Amino acid sequence: MKRIRLLAAAALILGGSVAVAMPTATAATASAHASASQDKADAIPCEGRSTLCIVNKDGLCLGLQGGRSDVPAVQFTCEVAANQDWHWGSELGTTNYFQLKNGDNQCLAVAAGSKARGAHIYGWRCLGTSHPDQYWANGADSSGKGNGIIINYHSQLVLGVAGASTKPGADIVQWSIKHTADQFWSECSIFGCYAD
Repeated sequence: MKRIRLLAAAALILGGSVAVAMPTATAATASAHASASQDKADAIPCEGRSTLCIVNKDGLCLGLQGGRSDVPAVQFTCEVAANQDWHWGSELGTTNYFQLKNGDNQCLAVAAGSKARGAHIYGWRCLGTSHPDQYWANGADSSGKGNGIIINYHSQLVLGVAGASTKPGADIVQWSIKHTADQFWSECSIFGCYAD
C-alpha cells in the first residue's frame, strides 16, 4: 500500500517540524491529482498551513467540533483552523498505519474502539498503541476512480460521511467501501491537493 511522504525540505522551508508519514507521490502524480481535484481545490483555503486539510470529494473538510477530547468528527466548510489542520503522527509498529492528529493535538479515533459499520469517528487524546482504533492509512480505491480512501487499522473500515450527506456539520463514520464520493478524500496543503 502506498504511503504519502511529504518532503522534509518542505517542513524546513515552512519553519516547522512536521511529523510526516503521508502517502508518497511523485511530482507528476501530485500534479495529475491536483488537476483532477482542481474543481474543489481552488476553493480550499490551505494557504498558510504547514500541515494538511483533508477534503472529501464534495469539497468539505474533515474537522472536529472542538479542541477537547471526546468530540465528534464532522465535515465543515474548509477554513484555516486548528480543528481542521491535520498531520500524520506515530506509526503503529511497522504496519504503515499512523495516528492522524489535528492542530489541537487530538487523534482521530473510532467511538469506543468499535469495529461496527456506522460507528462514529471522534477526536480523542492520543493514547498510543494500546488503542489501535486511533491508527489510519491511505489506500487506493479499487474502483479506479483515482481517489484516496482512509482505512482504520482496528476495523479495516473506511472514513466516510453519515448518510453520504453533502451538508456541513454531517457526522463522520466508518463504513465498508462503497466507492461513493463521501468516502473519497484528498490531502491538501499549500502545494496543492492529491489523493493516493
